[in-house]
Amino acid sequence: VMEQFRTLWAGRRPESPQSAAADDAGPSTAAANRKPAAADPLAEPLTDKEERIVELIAQGKSNKQIAATVFLAEGTVKNYVSRIMDKLHAHSRTELAVRAIERRG
Repeated sequence: VMEQFRTLWAGRRPESPQSAAADDAGPSTAAANRKPAAADPLAEPLTDKEERIVELIAQGKSNKQIAATVFLAEGTVKNYVSRIMDKLHAHSRTELAVRAIERRG
């Protein structure tokens, strides 16, 4: 997961085992099996504050460090992180960061 995150952070698209197998099968099959690069249409847009918090999560900051950076209480940051995870349908902080980067395109 971290390698995929680093790949996305560098602006490249990670290759999944499914897309690698599809590429081996030929161009028409590969094109049919690939998901569009567009952002998840079901995910809600993030506010500027939420975007900033995601950026700090992607940098590996803890809730306490984020709170100090954006001048909020740690509990408020926890609420923000929970809401952002709901919006992006993420189940972990790493998944949250990866999905946020994917949304940027």
